[in-house]
Amino acid sequence: FQAEDGIRDVERSRGLGDVYKRQVDRIFTRFPLIKSVYPHARQVGDFIFGQKGRHGFRDVVLIQYPRRGIYSIGFLTGNAMEKVREKVGSDLVTVFVPTSPTPLTGFAVQVAPDEVVSVDMSVDEAFRFFITAGMLSGEQADLKKLADPGPPQRTGQGD
Repeated sequence: FQAEDGIRDVERSRGLGDVYKRQVDRIFTRFPLIKSVYPHARQVGDFIFGQKGRHGFRDVVLIQYPRRGIYSIGFLTGNAMEKVREKVGSDLVTVFVPTSPTPLTGFAVQVAPDEVVSVDMSVDEAFRFFITAGMLSGEQADLKKLADPGPPQRTGQGD
């Protein structure tokens, strides 16, 4: 019986959360200026934080952005808009590249699928990277080596 009581308590708390959420929605939609922005902000929040603890972002990727040779971590969000794909004449995907230290802002970039590199990194690790501006990444960088990288290395590709 105790397990059933626990399940009922969880269901009851979810129900209360839904009630509070609806009340907040009603409050925010009463103000003219907020009314025009709130639904969109809420939709983005629901996508990012998802329901039941799931993130809207699932795939952490690398793309060369803002130019070739500079790699940026981003989240694969889906296909590019159909009108953009039609205008370019090729298949494109959308990658959201967050900014530090507020990863809820950033750039939505459309790139060719073959320019997207999958990264074995969790969404939480990527968020930690962005929030700390790379200072608390999963692996600690050798700061002494970064401070004195030595002479530039030539790649032989148009240097």
